[in-house]
Amino acid sequence: MFAYRVAAGDADADGVSIEAGSPRLDEGEIRDLSGNAASTDHEGMEADPSHRVDGVGPVLLEEEAELDGNQLTLPSIVPCGV
Repeated sequence: MFAYRVAAGDADADGVSIEAGSPRLDEGEIRDLSGNAASTDHEGMEADPSHRVDGVGPVLLEEEAELDGNQLTLPSIVPCGV
């Protein structure tokens, strides 16, 4: 399993895709806990538009929010018409 944290400036407007046979390891290798070499022989995955990347972090616009150390408190939200 691989994970990647999106960084500022990353972009993929048509959606994330995976190239067949990736990653290319050059002279490196990936092994499991038993020492078996991992296979990179797999099919690719077409771009998935439900997984687009814009590399823009969220911005809190609510002026009534309070930040106390690592605790963020947002005001209660009352649905319209209540």
